Amino acid sequence: MGFEVKFFLRWGLRILAGMTLFLAVPWTAVIYYNAWSQKVSIDGKSLKFTGNAGGFFMVWLKTLVLSTVTFSLYWWLRGSKNKARWVDSNLSWA
Repeated sequence: MGFEVKFFLRWGLRILAGMTLFLAVPWTAVIYYNAWSQKVSIDGKSLKFTGNAGGFFMVWLKTLVLSTVTFSLYWWLRGSKNKARWVDSNLSWA
């Protein structure tokens, strides 16, 4: 994916999430990871992202609530790792 396309896709999805008061974050994240994985090729093998917004919604909601309660301490200690773990678990070789 070219730099310009990636830049505009990322900012377009952020604007969309902001316009929905960030309720669309799980859906915009899945759109981004789908676009990203289609362009990755390692040793002739390509990646496939199999995650869906419903599956990410619970990870996102739990992280949002616990980060709010702990003044973002949860995000720094566990939330970012949970998000990365969810993304990694939904990647497979096509």
